[in-house]
Amino acid sequence: MDHITKSMNDTETEWMDDIEAGQITSDTEARKRLAGKLIVDQSLKKSHPLSLRVPDADLEAIQLKAAKAGIPYQSLIKSVLHRFATDQL
Repeated sequence: MDHITKSMNDTETEWMDDIEAGQITSDTEARKRLAGKLIVDQSLKKSHPLSLRVPDADLEAIQLKAAKAGIPYQSLIKSVLHRFATDQL
């Protein structure tokens, strides 16, 4: 297994440690981690602050969906905006 760990990046190594420690026990958890990493990677690119007003009910629904996905709600909003902007939504 040592030859495998040599080719892994830091994130993959961390995930492998978490799997071995029993902290990731399902494919769903692994997918949530991957989605979160992709969102973080996107957020590291140059960005600009945005301020807007959102109805309370919409914000609460977004926060609930983000919590179920295991990501911050701002990241979820940013991801949706990105997918819309790039015609993926």
